[in-house]
Amino acid sequence: MAPAPVIHLPNAGWDSRILAFQVDRLVTVYGVVTTNYVVLIDTLFSPSALTTVLDALRARVEPNRQLIAVNTHSHWDHAWAIALSLGQTPAGRRRSSVTDAGQICS
Repeated sequence: MAPAPVIHLPNAGWDSRILAFQVDRLVTVYGVVTTNYVVLIDTLFSPSALTTVLDALRARVEPNRQLIAVNTHSHWDHAWAIALSLGQTPAGRRRSSVTDAGQICS
């Protein structure tokens, strides 16, 4: 499967530590860069879309930050990729979940 198209959205005046990405013209996700972490808001709809956004984040942050993924809700376009990446069937009745998905940069 081809990677999902990702557009790094220009900063519209918000805090420079917030990176915004539009994926497949379907959903916008955000990465918040802190001293030790990158917080990914929503894990998207497929492993390839998630990988594409993580690659885009890796290109824009310093190495060795831990990734924290926060799913805001269980709709397929926001949360299914993390379950699929872990080999699980997306279910989704939770309102939100937090997962430490490992190092974002090495």
